[in-house]
Amino acid sequence: MDIEILTCSNETEFLATLRPSNRIWMSHPPSLCSWLFRGQRDATWGVQPKIWRPQWWQEQGGKVAQRATRDARKYILRAEAHWATRQNQIARSKECIAHILAERDYVRQFWTLADELGFDIGELEEVSDHDLRMQCRGITFKEKFTHPSTLAAIAQHHGVATRWVDWTFDPLTAAFFAAEDLITSKLKDNSKSIAVWALEYIHLRPKSRLVIRRIPTFKSRFINAQRGVFIFDKYADDDFLETGTRPCMATAAMYECTHSRPIVRKIVLNWKHVRKLYALLLLEGVNRARLMPTLDNVAVVSRAQLDAHPASLLLRQPNDDKLVD
Repeated sequence: MDIEILTCSNETEFLATLRPSNRIWMSHPPSLCSWLFRGQRDATWGVQPKIWRPQWWQEQGGKVAQRATRDARKYILRAEAHWATRQNQIARSKECIAHILAERDYVRQFWTLADELGFDIGELEEVSDHDLRMQCRGITFKEKFTHPSTLAAIAQHHGVATRWVDWTFDPLTAAFFAAEDLITSKLKDNSKSIAVWALEYIHLRPKSRLVIRRIPTFKSRFINAQRGVFIFDKYADDDFLETGTRPCMATAAMYECTHSRPIVRKIVLNWKHVRKLYALLLLEGVNRARLMPTLDNVAVVSRAQLDAHPASLLLRQPNDDKLVD
């Protein structure tokens, strides 16, 4: 079963495809929230947590990644006797442990500062040293005690690198973040496209490898406003130990399906149409002030509305919205 790819010719078709009222999102049996969506500025990217991306780990992991890699060696050295028949997996295991240690450091620092500033995000939850030592003795990484915490999901939503991936129940929210990410990056290449991934999660197996976590609405106004939800692939590290690679989350979902038709879709739009898509979303009230409700964002959006109404972007000549120099 393949991923269903829908390529749209312009911003209007893209928006019409994503509207919740479109029949393609109607489930059998009917459900108001049967699909999850994720927007990405580059359609060639797979769906994978930031902390597992080799380029991010090398370029942006910094001292935390270096320290985690060094500390991971200590855990492995203490347990090498248990790996006598799996020497080829030791290096990969070090990398898995390093990701868990780095996530623990990032989330611990996030929680500490948030608590000092009076934010109520719950108790600190983290993987213990004992659990990690047990992990190194051969217990598989899909064991529950190495799953990222709910606190890590909240941190992930605010930009901290973790093993969770952000999704949303709202397709227009996903489209907004894909479009805004491209516009703020100022990248220019009309050979590329943005994408919104869609996953019909109600047709995943009852004990699927994909762990879906919803956050109580009182814990984060932003997550609530964006109708956010988080997914973790609990078997990805075990796949990495065996093969040296982790599957794209969307690909992994295809093998967890209980339905005869595809449960993963990718809706694609060329970069040259993204500015007009962004304008359409603003006209429909999908903006930072609504998705991240702070007075600072209200000020930014209201000022932009006065300086240049989004409709003005839609009146530009066809050649004016080229992203290529």
